[in-house]
Amino acid sequence: MAFETKDTFTFDHTAQAPYPSWTPLQTQQSFNARGEELRLALNGVINLLNATAAGASGAKNVGMTPITSIGTQTDVQSIVEALITRLQAITTGTSGAKFIGVESITGLTGNDVQTLLSALKTLVDTYNTNQTNALTTHKTSTDHDGRYYTEAEIDSKITTLNSADSTNASNLNTHKTSVDHDGRYYTETELGATTGAGLVGAIAPS
Repeated sequence: MAFETKDTFTFDHTAQAPYPSWTPLQTQQSFNARGEELRLALNGVINLLNATAAGASGAKNVGMTPITSIGTQTDVQSIVEALITRLQAITTGTSGAKFIGVESITGLTGNDVQTLLSALKTLVDTYNTNQTNALTTHKTSTDHDGRYYTEAEIDSKITTLNSADSTNASNLNTHKTSVDHDGRYYTETELGATTGAGLVGAIAPS
């Protein structure tokens, strides 16, 4: 229940006769009446303020100016409940995090928790995307550790070696039948011309 105003006292001193015919006890009770009424009234207020029953708490009995951003509630209990509801909200655009302000942070846009979290997520997503793209590009780039050969470089060297080997073999085969030989030895033709065909045939390898 709400507080009630007390406009009058049950016992009015000014309304009594100049010389009332009271007994001593009645006189004492009459003078104590107002103090007792005040005591009961104050205790009633204290009990109302201490109350915790749902819908009738002490905070429900204390008025408060409405806070436009959360509603039209006019008592402490209702305003606190509205604040809690607002802070727990997860609706897009009106979440609890959107209701809490923060200082500006260099590199991020926004002055409430919700906006800053969104900006931070965008920053992290962009970083991850850039990292992935950079690694993908690096795999096929020419920018690699110079201590090692790439596949293309190895293949090129193998091709060069194979070509050189083939060339050397061809040169050796050509040299076997050429006239360019060690002058310290006779060729078969030279020996035949010098000693006769019979001797050449006798010493020729079978």
